[in-house]
This record gives sequence, structure tokens and C-alpha cells, in this order.
Amino acid sequence: MAHTIEQTAGDTILQQTDKVRVGGKTYRIAPPSIATLVLVSQHISRLPRVSLNDGDIVSESLSIASDCKAIGDIIATLIIGAKRRFRVLFHYRRRRLARRLMHQCTPTELHALTVRLLKTMQIGDFFALTTFLLEINLLRPTKVENETTASGQS
Repeated sequence: MAHTIEQTAGDTILQQTDKVRVGGKTYRIAPPSIATLVLVSQHISRLPRVSLNDGDIVSESLSIASDCKAIGDIIATLIIGAKRRFRVLFHYRRRRLARRLMHQCTPTELHALTVRLLKTMQIGDFFALTTFLLEINLLRPTKVENETTASGQS
């Protein structure tokens, strides 16, 4: 069922969450937050920085598979969010969910789940906000220092 912008905004404000089922356990999807995007970005930075040749999917995928353990952390963070009432509990819960995702979901399921979760993160709004703030920063007048030179020097 497609949500209107108003429904999505209302769900976010009221912190209504969707649910996802992984390995027989149901998880509530955390409401979107910038903190979650920051954590997800940190996990994404752990992925290998390579350009894959889609002409040889099997060997290309197998050559980087061992470097992609962060995929579970990325998806787990998108699901449980970044609220850290108890830091140790948060990390334990995320790691347990990441392992469950990696062991019990197919690549097709992980791909579909990642796309679904990213759609709920309001990334377009985050982009608009950061673009707006960066433009303000660029338009800010810079401090011009007065340079004085000794008499007769240019």
C-alpha cells in the first residue's frame, strides 16, 4: 500500500513504525533519524571501494564477498535505528540482528529489505537539508583582512 506524504509525515511524527520479520523474529523498524544515517554511513565506509565488472558477476562478487560483512550491520542499523539508551545493549542487539540477517536471509531478500528501509529514511529530505545548509555556508560573507603595507611599497 502506497503512503501519501501526509501519511508518512504523520507516521514519523507519531513514531508509528513498520515491522520486518527476520528468521522467525519480528522487529519494529525505527523511525528515520539523522543519527541512524550517520551510523549507516559509517558502516557503508567499511565496504570495499571497487568498481565491479557486471560482465563477470560470479567472480567479481566472490572476490569481494569476505569484505562485505558490513552489509549485516548496515541493514540491522536501518532496522533498529540509532537510539542508544544503553550503548552496550544497542551494539549487542545490532550484532545479533546483523548475524541473523546474514545467516537467514537470501541476497534477494537483503536487497529488497535494504531498498525498502532506505525508502523510509527520508534521504531526499536529508539531502535537501544538507544542501540548503551548505549553500548558506557558501553564501556567508568571508572575513576580509585589511593588509597594511609600509609607505612606498605595493
